[in-house]
Amino acid sequence: MIILLWAFGRADTASVGAVYLGRDAGYSNQRNYTVAIGYQALRNNGNGATVSTQATGNTGVGTQALLNNTLGTQNTAVGYLAGQLGTTGNYNSSFGHGALNTANTSFNTAIGDYALAFATGANNTALGSVTMANALTGNNNIGIGANALYSATGADNNVAMGMQAMFANTTGDDNTAVGTTA
Repeated sequence: MIILLWAFGRADTASVGAVYLGRDAGYSNQRNYTVAIGYQALRNNGNGATVSTQATGNTGVGTQALLNNTLGTQNTAVGYLAGQLGTTGNYNSSFGHGALNTANTSFNTAIGDYALAFATGANNTALGSVTMANALTGNNNIGIGANALYSATGADNNVAMGMQAMFANTTGDDNTAVGTTA
């Protein structure tokens, strides 16, 4: 015998195209075209928004995915704590436990547990577990492979492909590295 228990989000008469599934999912939301699935997903979406386009088009799937997003627009976060602490980032995609966790930036793609976890830079792509996890202010970087560009706290315009490629690079710009530990 299979028993399914669902906790549906609150009734929302102010939003268009909003979907909530899970306890406190979309709890404060009054914004259009949002999807919140999971405990507290998009819980604070739109808090403090004053312009009709702020905090719209967001999708949070997973426990506390995009939990604190208040003004960010058109973000997608899938995974436990994905995009959890971000409040203002736009056009980000994160897939994995804690991926793009702070997400107060824009145009980033993070795939893998804790990929781009603490990023504040823009236009970064991270593919792999803990890839570019500490990429604080770096912009226009591509990291492919577990721990690639891990320490890139202020590095710009780099491409690192391979497990731990450019692992220790902190501020070096305009580099390309291919291979394990390259």
